[in-house]
Amino acid sequence: MPSENSANDDHVFETTWQKNTVNRAEEKEFKAFWKKLRQFYRTGKVKPTDSANGTIPAVSAVVNQLPGAYPYKVDDQPCDYHKDTPFILLKDALWKHQRSNKNQFKTKLNDLIAQLSDALAIEKEGDKIEKTYDFVSELIAFDKLTEVLSKKDVEEISHERSARLKEVFNDLKKGIDYFGDRTATIITNEKNKTTFKDYQHAEIIVVQTDILGQAKQVFDDRMKAFTDLIKAYRIATLEMEGNYVLETHQEYFEHFSWHQLSNDEMQLFHPIVIVTEQSYLFQNLGPFFSLMMTNVPIKVVVINEQLASEPNEGVNWEDATRRYREELVSMVLSFRKTFFLQSSLDEPDYVAKGLLKGLESPTPSVVHLLHAPKVDSNFLAGANASRMFPRLTYDPLSNDTWHQRFDSTSNIQDATTWPSYVLKVAAEQLEIPFTYADYKSLYQDKIKELMVVPGEFDSELLVSISNYLDLPEEQLYGKIPFIWIVNDKDELVKAAVPNVWVVSCLERLESWKFIKELSTEQKPVQVDVSPTDIPENIRVSEEELARIEEEAVAKAAERLITALLDDEDVAIEPMDGIAFDDEPKVEADVEVDGTPEEVLQSTGLSEQAWVESENCTSCNECTDKFSHIFQYNGDKQAFIPDPTKGTYEELVKAAEKCPAECIHPGAPQNKAEKNLEKLMKRAEKFN
Repeated sequence: MPSENSANDDHVFETTWQKNTVNRAEEKEFKAFWKKLRQFYRTGKVKPTDSANGTIPAVSAVVNQLPGAYPYKVDDQPCDYHKDTPFILLKDALWKHQRSNKNQFKTKLNDLIAQLSDALAIEKEGDKIEKTYDFVSELIAFDKLTEVLSKKDVEEISHERSARLKEVFNDLKKGIDYFGDRTATIITNEKNKTTFKDYQHAEIIVVQTDILGQAKQVFDDRMKAFTDLIKAYRIATLEMEGNYVLETHQEYFEHFSWHQLSNDEMQLFHPIVIVTEQSYLFQNLGPFFSLMMTNVPIKVVVINEQLASEPNEGVNWEDATRRYREELVSMVLSFRKTFFLQSSLDEPDYVAKGLLKGLESPTPSVVHLLHAPKVDSNFLAGANASRMFPRLTYDPLSNDTWHQRFDSTSNIQDATTWPSYVLKVAAEQLEIPFTYADYKSLYQDKIKELMVVPGEFDSELLVSISNYLDLPEEQLYGKIPFIWIVNDKDELVKAAVPNVWVVSCLERLESWKFIKELSTEQKPVQVDVSPTDIPENIRVSEEELARIEEEAVAKAAERLITALLDDEDVAIEPMDGIAFDDEPKVEADVEVDGTPEEVLQSTGLSEQAWVESENCTSCNECTDKFSHIFQYNGDKQAFIPDPTKGTYEELVKAAEKCPAECIHPGAPQNKAEKNLEKLMKRAEKFN
């Protein structure tokens, strides 16, 4: 999708490349190549001679010319991007979080301790009850009680208060030690042990196995001590201001817990920070969920070094399209009161501010950082541009409205589906989208999975992958998606993308739409018809309408997935007037006049479906997908025991997918099957 800003200088990049211009191939060669190309699209298998291995993706020009955000200044000191960058940013955020609040509170503590010290010294000097009484009355206006209290009562109350003041005094003295130079308690694993060796102002706890469980124990221990301090501070303040009322405050402070701390008081607590890797978290989702469900304000910093999705050889890619990808953002958002930040390290300022905001939040916090010190920081910008790792902040306390708690506006060209850039190629400008497929091609072990399309085999059926994903289902048949690459001659050429890449792009696109929908206000649909004008028996509630809309969206997505997977084939119409006499072009939506019987007679289709078994290549294409129709004989060659076991549509699809083109759908057995006119037209070239 072109960007409104694509003409801006910030989106224009210089290259030394030339456009590949060659004569078109002869018809026979053209047809053979496209047959191979269609098979590549379905299977993802490419010969080394056809592979894009050794080429570079066109978006590399964008990545290499992006303005860098480093060196970044941390406390007026320059910081480059390297393996310790996220930990330096965390250290700075911890220090900033504690610095101002801590110093102010230490001053208040010292003042209270001085006042209590003076008061207790005065009390020690007096031997008479009158003196004790005078001290008490001076601080808490006890003189008004002398008219109703006996001398013995006054003495007993004075001793109780004296013990309370001494206990509070000792707790406050401990608090001064608590607010020394320490800023946090960091719990991490052995891998990060050396990373925190320079954290002089933090307590570092290295845990071998159960980081999450250990963090909860440490929190309970540290929070109890801190709560006792705040309790003493509150009591001392009330005493020194003469506002402590025994009947009111004694019972309150007997049951005082950290849940009664104010937000300002919580800011004074040294954060308990877990630093771990995404892999560890995903391996321990049960303990992680249990920790988050306690809603204790523990801070979790997750380091993610996975720059691209790792393939799982044990999972069929068609099955993978129906699986959910493990997304930390989706998991954390199920805990609605948890602060969440996600960002790559290409924008250190965004990360630094987010870390500080997460520390300041009185709620649990999770900060998810994409960190790959072995690559240039500009490379991480590609992860954001391709929607592989979008930036997102969710602050549960920022607003009462759900969508206003989200902020995704810091993403590259946030208003577009895919960012768009202009490349200057020779004498012309080429606008290209930065898709997830382009991002994957930045890896040499990934780009070799693409198939180069030489200029002589170009066709209008080659469609950029961004446009391919936007096409309606009926226009996908026969088209092959591509991205731009540069060959060893510095020529810009097209590289075909396999179906499995299309699926991964679609998954990233759906994830991006999910984030955008969360952060966008959903405006109600305006309906002109008054509810009273609708008959009672067909009125639908708002909840039902929302459910129907959700189902409609799900069905639309399912249809798109089906189209992507089925890869319905059509004949190729090459560019520049090249035509195939033996393979005429067939439009997917051709309307044929007449009944199915009339069409059957006009097309001359054979009555029974059959297979030229002697030409079968045993590719498993038909037997895997339509095992209820096709079987192998003793020579492992396909045949059809009973064509009525499947639908005519399945027979046609099997014929279209057969690389040996040895399946003949014949005539439909069920004349009531839907879309027979179109199906029989598609079956013509196989019968």
